[in-house]
Amino acid sequence: MILYFSINALLLITLAFLAFQDIKYRAISWWLIPVILLLLGFRLLEQNVFIEDIVFNMSINLLLIMIQLLLVTIYFSLKERRFVNIIDKYLGLGDILFFLSCSVAFKYDMYIMFLLFSFLTAIVVAFFYMKLFKKKTILIPLAGIMSINLILLISIDFLFSINLFLNQTTL
Repeated sequence: MILYFSINALLLITLAFLAFQDIKYRAISWWLIPVILLLLGFRLLEQNVFIEDIVFNMSINLLLIMIQLLLVTIYFSLKERRFVNIIDKYLGLGDILFFLSCSVAFKYDMYIMFLLFSFLTAIVVAFFYMKLFKKKTILIPLAGIMSINLILLISIDFLFSINLFLNQTTL
């Protein structure tokens, strides 16, 4: 139990640091991604999730990310009538790497819900920010918003034992 608590505490601190960086600087330190990936993996292993189940669900989640990125690239390429590299113009590399690191934590159906909720949260935050500060365009700290959502989910799971992640009871 102490190890599980320690993993969660380190994970929450790391996610909070990522959120702070992304919101303040619109960039994240690259080393946070493997740390988050490892902590999420250790969290699952501490809950006795089989490595095969982790790899299976992560593979499906990675496939979903690749399809999503491909469709977004196709959309913007058709819109602009030329090939568009969406990285850095529409989506930051840190955002994509954060998608990848989160893919280990969820069963594929919950991962889709996590992504949809995070995108919806980002849209709502961006809308209110633009209205409040009268801006026409802004850079959305997507990884930071997703990190805050993940902090909330981990806290709910830890404090209330409401399972929203990949573990033996969700398989």
